[in-house]
Amino acid sequence: MVAQVIWRDKGWNKIVKLLNKYAKGRTAAIGIQGPEASADHGGITNVEIGAVQEFGSKDGKIPERSHFRSTANEQQAHVEKRLITLATTKMFEGRNPESELRMLGEEFRGAIINKIKGGISPPLKNPPASRGPGPPLWDTGQYINAISVEVVDLKDKQ
Repeated sequence: MVAQVIWRDKGWNKIVKLLNKYAKGRTAAIGIQGPEASADHGGITNVEIGAVQEFGSKDGKIPERSHFRSTANEQQAHVEKRLITLATTKMFEGRNPESELRMLGEEFRGAIINKIKGGISPPLKNPPASRGPGPPLWDTGQYINAISVEVVDLKDKQ
């Protein structure tokens, strides 16, 4: 007697297809990107503002006020846990991986904004009178509003 195996796919092929699609470099890009990156604000762009605040100025007059890197360090364990959950359970529940990546990116964006609103050390030494109260990068909202999330293929970002 010959044994016969009958294969009934109840969603496995869909899961494999999703894993292959997203294992090939989909990511949530969080930062100052797109048209907001080059928006000019009195001779300086949002990207330049962010870079100077994140790393400090070359001449040392503006100190480092890390908000992207420090938030990434603080959020690393949470993000890794969410990515594992995304890869192991959310797709099995039929959720859209792109939507899940976007939600994770928005959470990270919110953490960056909360760090800025909470005040990044060191505070401004001599804020201009026109600036108003508040921590660095917070006064007009232009910089915070320029932080965005995109779900992209890593190969497109290289």
